[in-house]
Amino acid sequence: MQTFLTIEFRKELAKIVSEIELSSEVEIVVGIKPMSSFYYELYLVSGILTSFLVFTFFMFYDHVFGDYLIYMGTIFSFFFGITLGFILKDVFKFFIPKKMLQRNVEIMARALFQKGGIHHTKEKVGVFILFSIFEKKHFIVADRKAQNSIPFEEWKKINSNFEKVFKHKESSKILTEELLKTKDLFSKFLPPIENDINELADDLEINL
Repeated sequence: MQTFLTIEFRKELAKIVSEIELSSEVEIVVGIKPMSSFYYELYLVSGILTSFLVFTFFMFYDHVFGDYLIYMGTIFSFFFGITLGFILKDVFKFFIPKKMLQRNVEIMARALFQKGGIHHTKEKVGVFILFSIFEKKHFIVADRKAQNSIPFEEWKKINSNFEKVFKHKESSKILTEELLKTKDLFSKFLPPIENDINELADDLEINL
């Protein structure tokens, strides 16, 4: 997954985006984020569960513990649990509902679409594709003309193809391959126009 964050991969991605835009009217931006939410509730639950287990041990173990040890041990275990949740977040992720993971990726994608000004293209042909590594999910936000020009079934195919990215060991390779496949589709439904101006940087980096 770290391949996504290398300079070499970013350059290759920008090259493919440039090819797509030269062959169509679409203005496409691909975003890759380590995660779409900090999932504070995950760490909080981990802390509460750890402190509960430690407190239960103090209460029911066949030994008399001092009040101070019980008090400080329970508090310490709470913060230890939070730290443990952060370290093992990839393991604890499996306890997060898939709908929540997808929702957070969608929220991040829509926020970055607005923050990056992708909706400001003159012909409303901006398309933003977000890939979120922690959640292993993606989400596409398309502006009005791009959304309406391409049939719903074709958008479904694009989404289905991008779902392969995180199911493969060579994720970065699959991402570039599937992105390149959209070139003909965008060219068909959004053919290039004369004097088309590249309104968005091919390697646009957006941060909230």
